[in-house]
Amino acid sequence: MQGCMDNRRTLYARPKSLLRELIQKLFLKLLMKFFPMKFLSYKNKIRLIMNKGGFYIYLYLTVICLRFRYPFYYSLPSRQIYALHMTIKFLKILKPQKIDFFYSKGVFWERYARNLLLVDHLI
Repeated sequence: MQGCMDNRRTLYARPKSLLRELIQKLFLKLLMKFFPMKFLSYKNKIRLIMNKGGFYIYLYLTVICLRFRYPFYYSLPSRQIYALHMTIKFLKILKPQKIDFFYSKGVFWERYARNLLLVDHLI
């Protein structure tokens, strides 16, 4: 699986703000000063925690807004309501090009119904 990871490339990297860059450099220097032997290990653990934390904070703040935007889908799980929003956004972009994705709605509702059946079965 490692071979697949080597073929990736970044299409766009948003530049960091000056303040964030300075804070990051200061933090890394302090980390290197206090923990020279475990610097790389701690740096990677902190990076992992920051990336996961940032993703989940963004996801759940977005989902809170989406639950008010789509009240009919309020009972959907967080990732599914986010996926629904992304699908609607994607379809709005492609609608002027008159591309009809005939099974996007069917697949979504089939998956939703299957999840309801699984939940009912577990209760």
